[in-house]
Amino acid sequence: MHPDPQKAFSNSVGGDAFHYLYFGRKSFDALLRSLENAAKPDVDRTTKKDVNPEKLMEWAKPLFDSVENNQQPVFTQKKFEAMARAEFPDLSIPQLRKKIWAKRPPVFPRRARKGS
Repeated sequence: MHPDPQKAFSNSVGGDAFHYLYFGRKSFDALLRSLENAAKPDVDRTTKKDVNPEKLMEWAKPLFDSVENNQQPVFTQKKFEAMARAEFPDLSIPQLRKKIWAKRPPVFPRRARKGS
């Protein structure tokens, strides 16, 4: 590396301005892993609340009915969870899956399609 930062990748020869850093393979790999992990956002692991199932069903029923009446296309479980989380931010997704999504109308596919 050239001693002048403006010419970092140009040709140069040794001198007092050169410094070398030595890394072991393990420490270099650990550094790379830590940089990769730093770029990932933290997953929301806060404890979620159980929302009243009747309240959830009151919210979901018009959505399910609109799909049955062909007013909107069939949506995926993932999209349904995103809509529910937007409406109820502290919602427990396992509760939503078990108590509401399981009761969806027959119009919705029961098995996931490949690639969904």
